Amino acid sequence: MGVRGRILVSALFVAALIASLAMPGIVVATAPTKVSVEPPSFTDIFPGDTFSVDLRIDEVVGLNAWQVKVYFNAWMLKVNSVTEGPFLKDAPGVPPGQTFFIWKVSPLGDYVTIGVTYKKAYEASGSGLLATIVFKCMGAGTTKLDLQALLLNKYGYTIETTVSGGSVNQKAVAEVTGRTQEHQRCPSDTPNTLYARVGVSASIPYDTVQVYTVFSGVAMDGSPIILEAATQTFGKGSEEAFAVTFDTPSYGVGSYEFEVRAFFSYDGIAWYRGEVIKSLGFVVIP
Repeated sequence: MGVRGRILVSALFVAALIASLAMPGIVVATAPTKVSVEPPSFTDIFPGDTFSVDLRIDEVVGLNAWQVKVYFNAWMLKVNSVTEGPFLKDAPGVPPGQTFFIWKVSPLGDYVTIGVTYKKAYEASGSGLLATIVFKCMGAGTTKLDLQALLLNKYGYTIETTVSGGSVNQKAVAEVTGRTQEHQRCPSDTPNTLYARVGVSASIPYDTVQVYTVFSGVAMDGSPIILEAATQTFGKGSEEAFAVTFDTPSYGVGSYEFEVRAFFSYDGIAWYRGEVIKSLGFVVIP
């Protein structure tokens, strides 16, 4: 190929490259960029505990701005705070104070949006810490930490990325240590009593805990039935029976299902929602 031919090929290549960069939404990453939760799982968390979750980025090229949404069960977790990580603000060659950082919890409390952008056309490459979230455990059970991530380079184009979420396993303060008594057949002309036995885990980090239970069901007409048992104070390793009166004559003949859930407090002020202890099923007969 002659000189003129090589010049023509080079010109066509440059023109094609410029045209591709002008296309909106083009993906420009060349490395397998990943945004993840660290550590990926948490256990031995009790209601009232706080713990930290890191958002990490790996193998990114030319990052100028990022936004991550972290989804979780609002009954299980509450966001206490979010702090900016050093990946953008302390990147090599970037003067201090060049990042704008923001975070906001959704109105329903079920996800937090976190974002950082450079104020100018700086960029960072490599791996590091994006942000740290401090959660407070509000109840017992398991919740996922699901991620959505958007990464941009300094030209405003998307950087392709994968995400890896996590999970939090939160222990119940009260655990079932005895069988719940179930009324299989109840006469319709007299009130009946529903029972649930609840035991307190010996591993709780407190000497005593206050517990009450809520029996939730549905009447024959579709209206909710909420029966609440009185609060009791437990010591470590102890168990008690909770009882509520089901006014059978008021609700009528039919099949009923109740969920029994415990609520816990260490000080009588802040209450935490626990796991469903038991589902009760019974039939009211004529």
